[in-house]
Amino acid sequence: MFTITIIILSVLLLVFGFGWVNSDVSYKYEIQDTLVARKALDEHQRDIIHGIIFCKIAAVSSFVLLILTLVIHELEPTFKGRVQYVKKK
Repeated sequence: MFTITIIILSVLLLVFGFGWVNSDVSYKYEIQDTLVARKALDEHQRDIIHGIIFCKIAAVSSFVLLILTLVIHELEPTFKGRVQYVKKK
């Protein structure tokens, strides 16, 4: 279960990280000149900005979840994904 979680979070981090970088490149070539010229943005340019924001939040969230998963797994070696109940005497 731990391995599957690490793989899924790593893939999500790569996908959203790629989307973030790709949107930043689109921003440079499609939006930056429009903003410098103080013109209004069209719908496609607004979608690029929304994509940057979404991918940034998703990539950072995936990274934080990945780090938390690794920290919890390291600090709780006895847990190993199972909950154990102990009867008190």
